[in-house]
Amino acid sequence: MNNLTETLREKFRYDEPIFTYEILELYPQYTESYVFRLIKEAEDEGGLKRMCSGVYYVPIMTKVGLSLICPDDVVTKRYMRSNGKVYGIYGGIALQNLFSVTNQMTITPEIITNNTSSNYKEIFLKGRKFFLCKSRTEITKENEGLYCILQLFTERNGLKVGEDAKQRIKYYMKDKKITKSALVEFARFFPPSTLKNLLYGGVV
Repeated sequence: MNNLTETLREKFRYDEPIFTYEILELYPQYTESYVFRLIKEAEDEGGLKRMCSGVYYVPIMTKVGLSLICPDDVVTKRYMRSNGKVYGIYGGIALQNLFSVTNQMTITPEIITNNTSSNYKEIFLKGRKFFLCKSRTEITKENEGLYCILQLFTERNGLKVGEDAKQRIKYYMKDKKITKSALVEFARFFPPSTLKNLLYGGVV
């Protein structure tokens, strides 16, 4: 077995997206050209698969052949969360769905992330489209819940939030141990209308 394949199996889960820079970081003592040769050898042996440019994974055998990974897995790791770290959340319809504000579905997820410098950007991955939005302030595991609620009331500017949604939001706050004072404090990163919508929305 290729030594690179063994190393990747120790460091990453099967079917986990692995970015080229993560592989290069494992071998700081080698030149990039040599590491790319190792990658090519691992691919040829079947121990590593290329999902798209710059993205690989260690496959596992299934009943129908070697496993595949989907674009959403890649985008989640690149722009939202990995290894216990949080650096992005869903916005738009996906966020509103989380709190039962709407039952609409979206085929183009919107992601608010630390990992883009663009206020609004479209990306395409294996035919799947995503919208990326730069976060207003750094998103972390500690403030993820605060950001989600305030983002919701930013997007719902002037629109009512139903009783089912209010209950879902209150349960979410209780589960995440989010207080009214913490929301008011964190609201400084959002437009003034966000806090107004929150306070008059009957949630806190």
